[in-house]
Amino acid sequence: MFRDISFIQDSLNVLSQTAIDPQTLIANSCIVRDRVSGSFFVTGAGGLPIRPGDPAPSPYPTGEIQSPQNPIMEPQGIYKLPNGQYLMSRECR
Repeated sequence: MFRDISFIQDSLNVLSQTAIDPQTLIANSCIVRDRVSGSFFVTGAGGLPIRPGDPAPSPYPTGEIQSPQNPIMEPQGIYKLPNGQYLMSRECR
């Protein structure tokens, strides 16, 4: 019923008590290499809009949503069939 987990008994390590400062990690990974100029290129390969407020580009065509021609008819009751099965349906007119 229980799994054998004895293999992890001696594999645990003591964690360092020194706290990690995430701000330092982020700041060191985002060092500006050239303070004179920077650039940002829009290549059109992503799903981001070109300008804020613009809709996101879609590789798939979007069509118009059509409403159903025949409305869905809700069942009026549960009826027992001759074979013993039950059926949710409307009364026949």
